[in-house]
Amino acid sequence: MGGEGVRVLVAGGGVVRPVADDGVQVLVAAEDHKPAVPEPGQFASASLPRHLARGFVGFGSIVAGLALIPLVGIAALLLVPVGLLALRGCPMCWTMGLIQTVSAGRVRRECVDGRCELRVPGRDSQG
Repeated sequence: MGGEGVRVLVAGGGVVRPVADDGVQVLVAAEDHKPAVPEPGQFASASLPRHLARGFVGFGSIVAGLALIPLVGIAALLLVPVGLLALRGCPMCWTMGLIQTVSAGRVRRECVDGRCELRVPGRDSQG
């Protein structure tokens, strides 16, 4: 490799910094960088009752915000962002979080040789 620099790239972004005098550069990941792929369980709650309470507050605020428009006027729509905040985005985000919360610790993803499968811990694969 006479005279040309070598670059080693690490997925996830960062800053290119020279490592040695021979032109080798490494892409060093930045500490504040968030991965492009969401981490598993990012919508899950710590417990099922907490997640259901968030759903009650979220959906209740959205429904109340729309239902109270005839009585309170357009100001009732201020409840809708509160509901979306409680749901962590949209109703589908809350639903994904419910599934993640219920399945936490019950189902694990195992990847071997580029093939991923969902497995239940404690059960062997033959039966």
